[in-house]
Amino acid sequence: MNKILISGLAIVVLAGCGTQQVTQQQPEQPDFAQQQAQHDLVTIAPEAFKAEVDAGKGMVLDIRTDEELAQGRIVAQPLHLDFYAPDFREKLSALDRSALYLLHCRSGSRSSQALAIMKELGFVHVHELRGGITAWSASGYPLVK
Repeated sequence: MNKILISGLAIVVLAGCGTQQVTQQQPEQPDFAQQQAQHDLVTIAPEAFKAEVDAGKGMVLDIRTDEELAQGRIVAQPLHLDFYAPDFREKLSALDRSALYLLHCRSGSRSSQALAIMKELGFVHVHELRGGITAWSASGYPLVK
């Protein structure tokens, strides 16, 4: 009987001496929806771009040359930074990184590059016009001369 009692006690003691698992607290990661809300850098179709312009959402950022700007604009008074200017990046970095910008160029090539720069600089709300002002015009939307 003593052997059974001692064996039982040994099992209880050994079970209590098992390895203790240490779990490290992982920092909370925002889920995908939160990340999307924090970083809204997207390329959108002319229809969606027009809806945002018409609703007065954001600042239209035209990065074409002065000569291109003179041919017509999406709005009368866009924020204008010439992509080819030597100080483009410097002027871009001086802008409010938390504001919404409606970005476009002529065809979408420069604006896609500018979107990447803006992401690198920490901008969080940029909507780039897919196809640029060429796609805007092809969709039948007017230009301001």
